[in-house]
Amino acid sequence: MKYLTIFLTIFIAFLMVHSLSAQTYDKSKYQNNPEIVTGFDEPYHIGKYNKRKIENGMLLGTCTINLYFPDSHSLKDKRNIIKSIKSRIRNNFNVSVSEINNYDLWKNTTLGIACIGNEKRYLNGALNEVMKFIEQQNKLQVINFKTTIL
Repeated sequence: MKYLTIFLTIFIAFLMVHSLSAQTYDKSKYQNNPEIVTGFDEPYHIGKYNKRKIENGMLLGTCTINLYFPDSHSLKDKRNIIKSIKSRIRNNFNVSVSEINNYDLWKNTTLGIACIGNEKRYLNGALNEVMKFIEQQNKLQVINFKTTIL
């Protein structure tokens, strides 16, 4: 049931991203604001040092990580390690995490991580911090990973 809830949350976020990307912004609301530069295809904030693009929608960042457990000798060992890592990721970072593949293999698993934001820079930074945290764990090895921003 927990995995279904996480999947539905990610699926709803995906649908919201695609429905928001079809909307356009109203240029008239940006014309009277002196902090926003118009004349571009999209509005930009005038910052102290740079211009930052205003995102009009919500972005979804996902990361799949294949893990190997060299010291695991049973499913119970693997599940204890996974449970500990998932709880620490949830407590330290504001992301959703779930085991999405290889449930019955006691040496391998695949974790799925998702987060929602309005800037690609934030999503990349959050997912990179999670990856650094996982790579620092001594009970597992990262085989490969894939990060996607939708």
